[in-house]
Amino acid sequence: MKNKTRGVLEVVDILGVIASGFATVHDLESLAEQVQMALSSLIEFEYGGIFIWDHDEERLRLLYAHGFSEEERVEAERTAWDRHPGAVFRTQSPLHVPDTAVDGRTQSSARSFHVRSRLFMPVVHEGVSLGVLGLASEQPNRFSEEHMAILGFTCRLTGALYSQLLARWEQQRVRVELGKLERLRKLNAELEIARDQALAATQAKSSFLASMSHELRTPLNAILGYAELADEELGLPDADTSADLRRIHGAASQLLQLINEVLDLAKVEAGQMTLHIEDVDLAELLSDVENVLRPLLDGNRNTLTITAPEHLETLRTDGAALRRVLINLLSNAIKFTEDGDVRLEVRAHGEGRERSLELRVEDTGIGMSEEELVRVFEAFVQANGSTSREYGGTGLGLTITQHLIDLMGGTIRATSTPGVGTTFIAMVPMFLDRGTPI
Repeated sequence: MKNKTRGVLEVVDILGVIASGFATVHDLESLAEQVQMALSSLIEFEYGGIFIWDHDEERLRLLYAHGFSEEERVEAERTAWDRHPGAVFRTQSPLHVPDTAVDGRTQSSARSFHVRSRLFMPVVHEGVSLGVLGLASEQPNRFSEEHMAILGFTCRLTGALYSQLLARWEQQRVRVELGKLERLRKLNAELEIARDQALAATQAKSSFLASMSHELRTPLNAILGYAELADEELGLPDADTSADLRRIHGAASQLLQLINEVLDLAKVEAGQMTLHIEDVDLAELLSDVENVLRPLLDGNRNTLTITAPEHLETLRTDGAALRRVLINLLSNAIKFTEDGDVRLEVRAHGEGRERSLELRVEDTGIGMSEEELVRVFEAFVQANGSTSREYGGTGLGLTITQHLIDLMGGTIRATSTPGVGTTFIAMVPMFLDRGTPI
């Protein structure tokens, strides 16, 4: 009786030491050390290990192994889910095989040693499976009921500590994520301030340019008028003086066109460009466009072919905007084509009030590469620097054209082949109810 009592007290002392040791656990490495010390002080066994559930990889991971070679350790971890450890983890029930020679529940081992007895205990905390503790011996009937009780205590301690580690890691992860979110919130706030400042600056610039249209245009119109008057009515005999006046008129006209494009873009950015809906005769509009472009056609020795439906009903749209779109697209085609052909094909699509016009402008000019085509509608952009120097312009015509088409509820796209030509295809509604600001 005294020997039995002394044995119980020794076990209690050992369990107390184990509990004290587990209290120092702060990571998986120290947890593995404490499990190893606990098992070594309580039970004699040849082979053992503890599997824990890896929540990130969703598999059983061999945290501690005794008596395994490295190859056996890798194999035990790889096959754990399909063997005894996985079954005990899923059922949360112990598995004791006193003698594999007579117990049908045993499984063949892929390891080199011969097993006669096995014991697997689930590691559970608050009803949640967290791992499995497994022992094996070459001797039959090595593990008793007392061993199972002692291992149960060790498994409960292991489960509680692993659960605490998981909770601590989750808290750390949450703190890190909250820190990232806070930094992101501050960054977003700074970006919003910067965006608002940039928008305010753009709005101020656009509003200023839009309101200055009269002050900028008036002096140039005066220069144009006086140049025409001097050339036509004064009857200057000096040919050089007359040529100078024409150069002044040409330079002023070009400058006025550039200013008009910049001011139009400013109006778009400031939201001051609206549509003025009216009845529009398409045939009359096309004739007017052709007359406007005739000098540019003759200058580059191009031919213009216009194809449109006969007897097309009156459009309900912004005539000035549609005229501007056609002039921009055609003048762009003419400018980049010499001794070639420019074609405008107009088609009607759809039925009733939902009908739309397809405006297809094709040329046999210099064309564009895919890289140049991607940027063709960007403001102040031409195909490349040499194009800008050779052909001139601000690179705003197509940008304004796209804005006008968007304002009319249409679409525009382009295709091009270098050295072959370019095609622009615009789709615009035939009937608009009202003008809407951009």
